[in-house]
Amino acid sequence: MNAINEYINFEKSNIILFAKEVLSEYYDEEMFEKLLTTYVESRYYNYNNFCKKTLSEDIFGELKKTLTRLVEGTDKDTKKKLKEMYVIFYYVMIFDGVIDVDEKKLVSLLCSYRLELFDLEDMIFKENMFKLLANVARKRKEFFSTFKCEDFEINRSSTSNINITDIVLRHRINFPKIYSEYAVDRVFNTGIINEDKTMVLYYLTSYYIMKDIKDCEFDDYYLLDFPCSLFENRDKLETLLEIVDNDIFRNQTIFKISYDDYGKYINNVKDMMREGYKFALIANDEELKDNNLVLTTIFEYIIVDKDSAHLNESDKMIYIKWWWYKIWIHFLDFFLNSYLNSLMVF
Repeated sequence: MNAINEYINFEKSNIILFAKEVLSEYYDEEMFEKLLTTYVESRYYNYNNFCKKTLSEDIFGELKKTLTRLVEGTDKDTKKKLKEMYVIFYYVMIFDGVIDVDEKKLVSLLCSYRLELFDLEDMIFKENMFKLLANVARKRKEFFSTFKCEDFEINRSSTSNINITDIVLRHRINFPKIYSEYAVDRVFNTGIINEDKTMVLYYLTSYYIMKDIKDCEFDDYYLLDFPCSLFENRDKLETLLEIVDNDIFRNQTIFKISYDDYGKYINNVKDMMREGYKFALIANDEELKDNNLVLTTIFEYIIVDKDSAHLNESDKMIYIKWWWYKIWIHFLDFFLNSYLNSLMVF
């Protein structure tokens, strides 16, 4: 299941319900949906973002281009209808959280709009609109609640780049005490289990991406593990890519791979890059010694240690602030070694 595609379709259906309620018999499905396509591309996919003062300006700029193209060569009545469909998107942006206006003010603005353009004035509309807003808010809450997971949780670590966050999946499954946490983590993060848990990781990461979109935030990016063993199993790889086959996911995520895996699967990685997926290379100073500049032209980022000699050579060199994880692993190693040593006494 592609969660982001579902979310986009979900919000499109909400916007159409809203527009139908506002425009009543003046709603024109064909005209509105042509403008809606432009709106979705600018609002959700963030295409053609020219970094103006506000996102609403970017969206209106793209809508104006579409309107100009649609009205060309049409009659007077068609032009009038298209302009009515265009104007409604100001209120759509309030409804959709792009422009910050409270519900009471929105409904008041809509009543004035309907009276001025269509000479429509009735209390039933006001009552129905408040119900619609409440129902959409409830449905949005229900939609996002489906991403709650009892068995897994997401751990987020910051990086040296303020806009990039490292995402790691952790299990919350209680295993018998005879298995050490260290042994469980080793199994959980290798082989087929690692491949399968990646599907859960990508699905849950979609939640954070959708929350960013909802809040009109497009500058946050997520580093995700990518098990290159998937290149050996085409069916499983295609199943995984169905979860992430969306321009929004491709834009907001960066797959992490090791230097050794890149050497082994170089052609597969480059094929995915051509499809729009971004990769970050995890490498040490020895691996970067002779070709670090070449690698920065291939990869979105190079992940190095904090004390790497190459860290300041390029903005593409970053490190993950995962001190908590290293301390945890050292603790587990110490605990396991102490346990094994105690067994050897007997």
